[in-house]
Amino acid sequence: MRADVRGSSFRIYLFFLVVSFLAAGCDLDIDFGSGGNGETVEDDEVIMGSVEEVPDNVDGVSGLLAKVTSGDGLRSYEDTTEEPSGDFSVSGDFDGSNARLEIFENENSDSVLGSIRLNVFPGAVLDIGDIRVGGTNIELTEDTNITFNGEISGKTCEGRNGNLEVTIESDGEETEVTVSVTASTEIEIGSDENLECGDIVTGDEAEIDGILLVGSTVEATIIDIE
Repeated sequence: MRADVRGSSFRIYLFFLVVSFLAAGCDLDIDFGSGGNGETVEDDEVIMGSVEEVPDNVDGVSGLLAKVTSGDGLRSYEDTTEEPSGDFSVSGDFDGSNARLEIFENENSDSVLGSIRLNVFPGAVLDIGDIRVGGTNIELTEDTNITFNGEISGKTCEGRNGNLEVTIESDGEETEVTVSVTASTEIEIGSDENLECGDIVTGDEAEIDGILLVGSTVEATIIDIE
């Protein structure tokens, strides 16, 4: 019995000795347990798009500045296009809905060329596509695509069509989204594809790609059950 105990203790000692040796000689990331917090979303949101048209009098040789201010007005995040027009991608904690996107002539300008309020779900990626800027407004010229994660909290299905209620939990608060499922929606559960709305189960975790409609309604193009 004592020999078994001594052998077990030696193996435990040897394990931690090897770990200490490796950690001292290189960057070693060892996970001894789950760090999950029970939330269903990423920490930050993303707003991306492409400026296609600006007023004729805009110089912007150093690139346009895209600035997003959080819904509560306390935080702002920025990105600069490489040319007087072009792509931008701004990530940060936008505090959910009602984030404000502003476009400036350059990073040193105080004059806003255009602005718009956007509904951004917690942890979502929002692609507003090509935009026109002018007259202090931003005009969206394409559908707004959104990708987000949430839990299926309710459903009403008839064949391939129906509506899902999706709950996004972040920082102890819940955001409710209505997801419209159509015959063209791709539904994937693991390796199974071409499924119907009725195959989705309440309580499933899902990543949803779709088109953002009015308010908190999304027309789903892809539903990937995790």
